[in-house]
Parts: sequence; structure tokens; C-alpha cells
Amino acid sequence: MYKRILIVICLLFLAGCRVAPERDTLHITVEQAVVVAGEAHALASEIFGGAFLLEVEGDEKPAWEDVRAMLSERWADDILDNSFEDFYNLYLWEWGYEIASIFPLQYTELIVEYNIVEWEDERILLKFVVGLYQIEEIYVELILEEGRWLLN
Repeated sequence: MYKRILIVICLLFLAGCRVAPERDTLHITVEQAVVVAGEAHALASEIFGGAFLLEVEGDEKPAWEDVRAMLSERWADDILDNSFEDFYNLYLWEWGYEIASIFPLQYTELIVEYNIVEWEDERILLKFVVGLYQIEEIYVELILEEGRWLLN
């Protein structure tokens, strides 16, 4: 029981530590956008991976509402409500130890290149080429939501 509480407290603490200082939302650079994407991937991987490990150890994973609150520091409402909630509730166990592979932008050394596909006032679409042994393309959309750039 104490182990579960300790893990949940650690997850909440780590999520809180990832809150970035306010950025100049009108003048975000492509490098800052890449950092936002990497931070979002790292946060999701950490939270989903931690929840999976709790279940492996026979403990209950945190409620989606708590997880959603932590993820909302880097992820937009649309993806949280339309993709991540189902993933967390239905598919977390299926991905298991491979969860980190869903979020490759957390590993900057795997980013081979990145390019701007579209750039609007409140929306940026980036294309990443990532991989070590197998190269793949990933498209990431950032949107400006309530004064913060978030992945969508």
C-alpha cells in the first residue's frame, strides 16, 4: 500500500517539475517547438509507463482524471479526450514495456531531422525523421491553447 502511494506521489511530483516557464507565445522558434514536443513525449511516456508498472506490481493505476491533469501541462484537450483516455483505459497493458516507443521525441538523439510543414499564428505542424535502426516520419501538431504551446 505504501509503495503504491509513494509511486503516485513520485508521478505527481515529476509531472509538476516539468512545468516550463512561460514562453513568449508570439515568438516561439522552431527549436522551442521541438523542445515542447520532446517534453510532451517524455511526460506521456513517464506517466503511462509508471501507470503500467503499478499494474504489473498488482497495484491500481491512478484515475484517468489525475493522469489527465498531469498530461494537460503538455498535451491539448482534443488529444487527451479523444485518444489518450481510451489508450490509458483500454490499451495500456497491451503496449506494456514498449510504451516509450510510442513517444520517440523524448530521445533527442533519435531525431535525425525536423522541418516545418505549416506555420500559422496559433498552429505549427512539424515533421520529424526519427530512428536508430528503422527510420520513420512523425508529424506533430502544436497549438496555442490558453497561452501555452501544446501537442495536439
